[in-house]
Amino acid sequence: MKGTELGFAKILPFVVPLALYAALLLLRSETYVPLLSSWWSSHELSQGLIILPISMILAITQLGGWAIRPLAPSYLWLSVFVVANFLLVIARLSNIQVAEYFFAVIAVVIVPLVLFGRIASKESLFPYLFGALALPVWDPLNPVFQHISFIATRVIMGLTTIPHYVEGYSIELIDGTFVIDTGCSGLRYMISAIVISLLYCHLYFRGWKAKVLSIVSLIAFALIGNWLRIFFIILIGHFTRMTSSIVHDHATFGWVIFACLLVCWFYMNRWFHSIDIPAPDVSK
Repeated sequence: MKGTELGFAKILPFVVPLALYAALLLLRSETYVPLLSSWWSSHELSQGLIILPISMILAITQLGGWAIRPLAPSYLWLSVFVVANFLLVIARLSNIQVAEYFFAVIAVVIVPLVLFGRIASKESLFPYLFGALALPVWDPLNPVFQHISFIATRVIMGLTTIPHYVEGYSIELIDGTFVIDTGCSGLRYMISAIVISLLYCHLYFRGWKAKVLSIVSLIAFALIGNWLRIFFIILIGHFTRMTSSIVHDHATFGWVIFACLLVCWFYMNRWFHSIDIPAPDVSK
């Protein structure tokens, strides 16, 4: 009997959160199904399909260290959970989709905190903060990065001998016109860079110096990679007289550039590891 109780205690931190996740999905299917669908069909928001599951896995894995402890619900986080679900319903009835999705993500992210909040307060809050990256709050940054990308492209084009004319967010060549619209902002690469670098640093670095250098370097690569993507597309359009398929469908081309820079970043992390705080020697 005692062995059965011990076995149940070991799986409790995994079963209870998963049961609550399933209940949320069933009871709020009218919100979560469209949210998952929007992530699946959107290039800008698709990271949510990866961020939220990773956040849940990190949180539940962390709970594995508490397996022999009972549930330790936090009434503070329970209040936040109740309020988030209440505001989710209000947002849905008011037809405010962004707010509805916002509170839907919050409700999922804090589930482990609701169940084990008094223990979690002594542990790393990274899984929950990481899950917050899935919140639909990135769109206001699109015009900002669009403008930055346009300025960078205009400067790079000024260094070439290619005849061009700039008007608004358009760059006119002899053979055609390129428009730096919101889809060219590079926000999708920026979000990917933040997600990948934060997760990598959480798993492999201990010191803040190495973490900051690693995160900043990948963000810089994402910015530069997007500028290079736009510039290369303009070059390809110029030399092929706008006949290349890349000119009209360049999403894959951008991810290829990002992947190449990501490989360089992983190689750079070898140096960041050399300046990181060494792990404690547990053999002594």
